Amino acid sequence: IAWILLAQAGALFLSTTLVVIEPGEQGLHERFGRPVATLDSGLHFKFPWPMDAVERINTRAVQTFNVGFVPDPTLERENTVLWTRSHYKTEFNLLVASREQSTNAADADQTVPANLLTVSIPVQFVVTNAAAWGYNHAQPARLLEQIANREVVRYLASVDVDLIMSSGRADASRELRRRIQESAVQA
Repeated sequence: IAWILLAQAGALFLSTTLVVIEPGEQGLHERFGRPVATLDSGLHFKFPWPMDAVERINTRAVQTFNVGFVPDPTLERENTVLWTRSHYKTEFNLLVASREQSTNAADADQTVPANLLTVSIPVQFVVTNAAAWGYNHAQPARLLEQIANREVVRYLASVDVDLIMSSGRADASRELRRRIQESAVQA
């Protein structure tokens, strides 16, 4: 029985030398915790665990997160959206600039050039550089969320509420995409 257990342990140990990277994934090959190579899809050999390890990163799937709200699965199933009820589990109010100025001198000192707006912005992304995604930051998904939140706040503070609520939505989408991409590349 000891030989059988030893043979099974040996087979299990040797099975850790094979790595299959699926299509749409890249593997980050590490030896003793140091980067060795980036592996493309296919069958790869490595030293057995614990000397070598491979982290798989999905580079084709569109991943998503939300800015301005926390979704609620129960509310998402409803077909009717009512403005008298909350749409999400949690919604965040953000400041938006207002270009409207009072013509009355007495009201001018009391007019606040800002409004509160609840936004729901789904952000979708694809990992294009697995090595940078895996090694440049400890929590890259969390960092990307923080970058997107920062850029949304900065953008909304600089745009007129009437514009963002009407004809400026497409421009806002393009500008936010550009800002988030630039900030993510610099991070």
